[in-house]
This record gives sequence, C-alpha cells and structure tokens, in this order.
Amino acid sequence: MPEKEFNFKEALEELKKINEEFDSEEIDLDIALEKFKRGLELAKKCKEKLLEVENEVIKIKEKFSASTKTQEDN
Repeated sequence: MPEKEFNFKEALEELKKINEEFDSEEIDLDIALEKFKRGLELAKKCKEKLLEVENEVIKIKEKFSASTKTQEDN
C-alpha cells in the first residue's frame, strides 16, 4: 500500500495531541516511547516540509526580483 501523502496541518495537529497526552496523562512507558518516536518522525517531516517551502519562497522572490529589475532597466 502506498504511503499517504504528507499533510503538514495533520502532522502538526498530531504532534500537539502527543504533547498534550504527555502533559496531561500518565502513560505506560512502552506507549510513551512509541509516541515519542512518532513525535520525532512527525517533527522531522514538518521541518523538511518547512525547508522545502522556504526554498520555494526564496526562488519565487529571486524570480520576482530579477523580473522587476529587468523591467526597471527598460
């Protein structure tokens, strides 16, 4: 079965839920370890997605800046 496409909003919500569970409940040690691992996986994917978006924004800004400079030179 193919992996579900990453959804930043859903991942962030799941991270918040995991954090709330650690803050508000006594969790079995084995379950806590699994939730901790899942949280790290989600955090890594979120960080990668943010970096991807940041790089795309930089490219767009550079493209816009270059096109604006070309228009000013004319």
